[in-house]
Amino acid sequence: DLQHHSGEDIYAATGAYRSFRILMALVCAFGLICHQVDFKNAFVNAEMDEEVYTTCPPGYGQSGKVWRLLKALYGLRKSPKLWFNELASFLKDLGFQHCPDEPCILINNETQLILFLYVDDLLIIAQPEYLQQVNNFKAAVHSKYEIKDLGEAISFLNIRILRDVNAKKLWICQDGYINKLGVKFGIDQSMRTATPLTSSYRPQPFEGQATIQQI
Repeated sequence: DLQHHSGEDIYAATGAYRSFRILMALVCAFGLICHQVDFKNAFVNAEMDEEVYTTCPPGYGQSGKVWRLLKALYGLRKSPKLWFNELASFLKDLGFQHCPDEPCILINNETQLILFLYVDDLLIIAQPEYLQQVNNFKAAVHSKYEIKDLGEAISFLNIRILRDVNAKKLWICQDGYINKLGVKFGIDQSMRTATPLTSSYRPQPFEGQATIQQI
C-alpha cells in the first residue's frame, strides 16, 4: 500500500446491522414490500476530488509515465467515501433525506419510499400500493448508474430473507454463509466428530470443591 497517510477524513457511512433488523421487523409487521438493487462498479461512478496519480498496469502506457485518476478506484482509501457522497447527492436531488442517527437510511416523504444503503447494495421499502413509485425510482437510478435489479429481496449481504406474508412472519438467517465457511475451512457436516468419551457416558454432579489439578 503506497498511499500517503494524510490524516484526511475518509470515513464512509455504512448501514448498521441493527438498522437492517429494525427495517426487516417493520417490513414484517406492516406487510411492506422490499426490493433490492445492486450497483455495478459503484466506486468508479464517483469523481476524484484531488489529484492522485498511479503507475500504469503492465502492458499499458509508456515506461516512466503515470496516469492521473479521474474516478475513484477500488483499493483507494477514500473511494468508499467518494461513492457515498456521490450517491447521497443524487438521492437528495430525488427528494430523499437521511435519518438523523442513521445516514444509510433515507426517506422520501413524497413517494413514501425508505432506502437502506450498504456500500453498493440498496434495499427499497414501501407499502404495496406504492409499487409503481418503487419502479419509477429504479428507472431514475438506472438512468444514471448501471444497476442490477434483483426484485424482491431474498438475500442481502449473505443474509437470507424468508417471509410468510399472510402470517406476518419473517426470518433472517445466515445458513448459506455458514455453509460457505464450512466449505472454506474443510468442515464436512456429514462427518461425526470423534470424542474422547463414549456416547453412553453420563457425567455426575460434583458436590465438593474442585482442586487446581481437577480444574
